[in-house]
Amino acid sequence: MNISEISDEELIELICEDHLEAFEQLYNRYVDRIYTFLKAKVSEELAQDLTQVCFMKIHSSAKTYNPAYPAAAWIYTIAKNLVHDEFRKNKRHRELNLEYQLQLDASKNLTTQELWGELKPHLEQLEETQQRLILWRYYEGREFDEIATYLSVTSVNARQLVSRALRSLKSAVAKEEGSHD
Repeated sequence: MNISEISDEELIELICEDHLEAFEQLYNRYVDRIYTFLKAKVSEELAQDLTQVCFMKIHSSAKTYNPAYPAAAWIYTIAKNLVHDEFRKNKRHRELNLEYQLQLDASKNLTTQELWGELKPHLEQLEETQQRLILWRYYEGREFDEIATYLSVTSVNARQLVSRALRSLKSAVAKEEGSHD
């Protein structure tokens, strides 16, 4: 069995059986992506710490993984929850990036459902592909690599398409706000 050809989901199953090589393979596949994800939300030093904690949690929680969902989503959820936990602790509150603090503050005032409910009329003004891109990226939290796979394009191209869709959404919102003045 060539461990590098096994899916992420199968690797997690092997990790449940204490298969060290499976854990090493999953770690190598995700360590840079998780670190980059965390570094966008917290300081570099804290991102390094949380990356290690994330992989310790992946190892210790492998038996709780539900194979009905993509492994990547489960892994990123663990990382995201670590950031939220760190924010709640308030020990290193100053290390959180301002943008992420604003996102967390905004989420306290509006539930996700309320926010998406407010955006829905604007989203409906966009092309179907742009709607899907925004939902995948910002509602479902999918990474650009995953979006690229769905669209059969490069990750860079997926990032550009999402960026254009977001600009279109911002334009639709601005147009609506301008008509109310």
